[in-house]
Amino acid sequence: MKNILKAWSLFRIIRFLVGVIVIIWAIQTHTLIIGIFGAMIIVQAIVNTTCCDNNACATRKRD
Repeated sequence: MKNILKAWSLFRIIRFLVGVIVIIWAIQTHTLIIGIFGAMIIVQAIVNTTCCDNNACATRKRD
């Protein structure tokens, strides 16, 4: 819980604001899938993770 409330970097704040904007857009256009996407962005900002947080996007070095 302490990590959620502290150590907010600029990129984390931007991610949260983008999520809020996407959810507002989803409400205005009545689009559920866009709202789900916005919620995913907000959750990633709150728990401070990304899609590539577990080295899923990492590449192996060539020998």
